[in-house]
Amino acid sequence: MFFYQDKICPFTSLTQADDNLYLDKGWDKKNNIYFKGYSTNFYLPENLENIIEGKIDAKGKYCLIHNNQIYHPKLRGFPVYQIEENRYTNIMGLHQYIPQNYEYTIENSLISLDDAAEQIGNILQENISGFLENNFEKLNVIFTMGLDSMTVWAILDSITDNYNLHIFKDANSKGLLGSNREYTHDLLEHMSNMHWGYRITNTSYTKNYFITGFYSERMQIREVTTGHAIANFLKTKLDKMVNKTDYLYFFLQRSDNKINSCLENFANEIELKNYCFKTIFDDYQMWHIDNNLHFSPFYDIRIPKICYNLTLEDICKNAANGIIQKKIIERFNPNFLQLLADYKNSGNIFRNYKKNWHKIILSNNVNINIT
Repeated sequence: MFFYQDKICPFTSLTQADDNLYLDKGWDKKNNIYFKGYSTNFYLPENLENIIEGKIDAKGKYCLIHNNQIYHPKLRGFPVYQIEENRYTNIMGLHQYIPQNYEYTIENSLISLDDAAEQIGNILQENISGFLENNFEKLNVIFTMGLDSMTVWAILDSITDNYNLHIFKDANSKGLLGSNREYTHDLLEHMSNMHWGYRITNTSYTKNYFITGFYSERMQIREVTTGHAIANFLKTKLDKMVNKTDYLYFFLQRSDNKINSCLENFANEIELKNYCFKTIFDDYQMWHIDNNLHFSPFYDIRIPKICYNLTLEDICKNAANGIIQKKIIERFNPNFLQLLADYKNSGNIFRNYKKNWHKIILSNNVNINIT
């Protein structure tokens, strides 16, 4: 879902689609509207004009380009950089970034972790069901032994058995997430250098959709940077806020995660929560490249609004152990919890998988690829 609006594009892998418009592979065109991506509540190809005219609020992660104008969901799923007046790109590292301008309101009413798990589980279920209803694509699950991929897998499996499951037991030799690339090119190499998400993505010549756990931590105020902000407010260090039994303990002991980039001081808890909430608008973890599309059920502004209403104590508990997601998995497919690694990206992440995989019963319709 990359575009570059200028007379000349610096990347040979983008193709000129129109005057002053270059696109990566995977875009479609209808009624002189270029479009790519997905919506979770509308069938995108039949609603292009409605989106342009502002008649509907199509959620998801997509981009439309018509008469040099760029259209996207209210919560923009990609960065935008200005090349010059009325010419833009979403390729990082070349031009001046334009922050998101998103108006929002938050209902400030205290809820419990159980309430949050129920509401967020409902949102994820709605988004996954909506995707399946409006996109007609078979989803690929990459299970990484972690909490985020397991959460979306558990819900997807409760809805349909028409999906592909990929498990890379030898992930370290293939790159994080077991990246499998049928090709590479100058844009992919550039984005891999600029942004961590593109170092771990698979690439295929043919169109494919991956369901991902991207954004789960950011949207739940569980991300490392918001953790440092909370630590500042509590007058402590993030790596001191977890116990050795916590899911994130060893992850937070890494030297790079001990670096506190938050220079803010907060007068009260409301200021702190507002700061954490606003970080969602400039965190672009993954958007589509060529025919490789990434479905992110967690990318939904309703989720941080829910987490905003947790007590600070519960936000910290959830950040350390992923309590909300464990409750969601327990609700939709509790047997999957037997596979979860004891710690996030630390230690022998395959131990529980090797011990318990034989206990997991999936439909014969699920295409399982274990390598």
